[in-house]
Amino acid sequence: MKDTYEVISLGKPLAGFSRKRVTDNLATLFQKDRVLVAPLVQGQIRKVQGDLSHKAAYTLHQSLQEAGLDAELKRIPGEETAAEFSLVPEGEETTPYQELAKRHQQGETVICKHCNCEQQIAPYCSECGKQLIAKAGAMPQQVTVPASGTVIKRIIGIFVVVLAAIAAYFYINQ
Repeated sequence: MKDTYEVISLGKPLAGFSRKRVTDNLATLFQKDRVLVAPLVQGQIRKVQGDLSHKAAYTLHQSLQEAGLDAELKRIPGEETAAEFSLVPEGEETTPYQELAKRHQQGETVICKHCNCEQQIAPYCSECGKQLIAKAGAMPQQVTVPASGTVIKRIIGIFVVVLAAIAAYFYINQ
């Protein structure tokens, strides 16, 4: 989900503008009665408009400043989704590239769990664009047991990340 933006009125005119002039300019800008836009210039911080794209928010912000209103943009972060780094279908991470390429050349098909589209084996679905996750039984699963050195490296990596997070927490809260 993308970030959205709000345009906030800081409740005061910019230098060189009077409250009356700003109110008149805002009434013209919004094509509203002066009484409806007057609260934007009465000293209180107020949201002018929200849920805007960056371009729309920036354009409105510029228009308000040209009208003489002291305003600012506020970014509302979108919901973060986990990044997908895999270049092969889920469950095929341990399959060597050569084998996957051979299976692709042979025309092996899979069925996407998201949209039920049957297609050739590939990293992403040609219909829905999501990471291809084959339905159970559609693609043979190779079970590999990682070498003990790999498990130890993963455990050490997790331990380092946890320590870094704890250190960051204490650093921020000092």
